[in-house]
Amino acid sequence: MSGELSCSCGYRAAIRNGIICGDTGPISPYDGEDSKRNCYRMMSSELLSLIQKAYLWLDDKLNTCDTNNKVILEDCINNYFFCYANLEELNPNAFYIVSDKFEEVVSMYKDLIEKLNLQRNILYIAAGSHLLPLRHGCVDYYIDFDSSNEYAILNQKFAFNEVEEYLSSSAKYLGAFFGFQRGCSSMRELRRQYPDAGMHCFDVSYFKQCLSQKWNHVCFEDEFGVVTDSGYGESFTYHINNEPLRLSMYFCEGRDMKK
Repeated sequence: MSGELSCSCGYRAAIRNGIICGDTGPISPYDGEDSKRNCYRMMSSELLSLIQKAYLWLDDKLNTCDTNNKVILEDCINNYFFCYANLEELNPNAFYIVSDKFEEVVSMYKDLIEKLNLQRNILYIAAGSHLLPLRHGCVDYYIDFDSSNEYAILNQKFAFNEVEEYLSSSAKYLGAFFGFQRGCSSMRELRRQYPDAGMHCFDVSYFKQCLSQKWNHVCFEDEFGVVTDSGYGESFTYHINNEPLRLSMYFCEGRDMKK
């Protein structure tokens, strides 16, 4: 529950309330923790319905896989957190790693999960995605529910670029990716609010191309769903009403065949 970790390589981390608290890396002044879960509370019923549909898609995909004694990683949980919303249906014999750079967010979800009393094996980490204290190649499944876009809003990379080194040669990668039409008003508003956003943020075509370059087998469902009203407040603050916000789902495997 408490203590300190150190390694001969120079890595150091504290353990607070059962959470490994490491290096977060630089945090953008445009970033912030959402421990009040406003992202969920302020979304429209239209978006909420689409999110639930996407959760079911991911749950079905995981149920077709052998996750017994496998390591499942989900990071960037400050926005969406698939495993928390579906933990009761997920394999109790898997080992889960959940992380975010904001300790407040990880702590909040840890408390909520413990109240569920589901007896899951979970490692909680508060650190930057590229600074996780994990052995390279130890992750069997990586879940990315909008994490790549949320990361790209503040960086010039997608989230999966930062965790690749942790994935095993036979790992599987599945998730959800929101997209806007290139040059639309919502993208212009996003760049006004987040001037450091990557040039390919919310670009579905580019993201799909990245997946095909990294993975031998890619199941990609374009336009899994579309919403024109995402909500208010902290739910997609840059989304202009009546413009389509599209959601695509994907499942990738065969990474060992494409280095």
